[in-house]
Amino acid sequence: MPATRPATRSTNNIHIGCTASDPLGILAGCTGIDVDASDLPPGTNTFRTTATDRADNTRMASTSFTVEVTYASLCTLTQRWVAKDGVTHSLCSKLDGAERADARGNHNASAGIRAAYRHQLDAQAGRSVTRQHADTLENLSRQL
Repeated sequence: MPATRPATRSTNNIHIGCTASDPLGILAGCTGIDVDASDLPPGTNTFRTTATDRADNTRMASTSFTVEVTYASLCTLTQRWVAKDGVTHSLCSKLDGAERADARGNHNASAGIRAAYRHQLDAQAGRSVTRQHADTLENLSRQL
């Protein structure tokens, strides 16, 4: 009865639609999701839905998708949550530098630059970024 449609890929948003059909046309419906990717843990996530018809017959369907943290996605989220352009630019520059260091195979330098990113976020918490958003960004940076 229900079928989940593939996740729509976006840096910030996960949308999974749900369609269901019933040969008798008495379907009550099913529900998809539209969620901010930053509200989900990195890694594999599973979405389950149930379709119910008017006679209370139900069917379930599920799909799995992966939430991945990348330097670009973390910069995009930083730009969305940090209120001051100069701070945002500095933080994204750090992420860019860490990514370039990783690309050169210099993982120690990348780790140090990511630590500087977290330190700056911590210093800006409650000023240009909320403490909750700073904590989320810091935790996501550890996934890189």
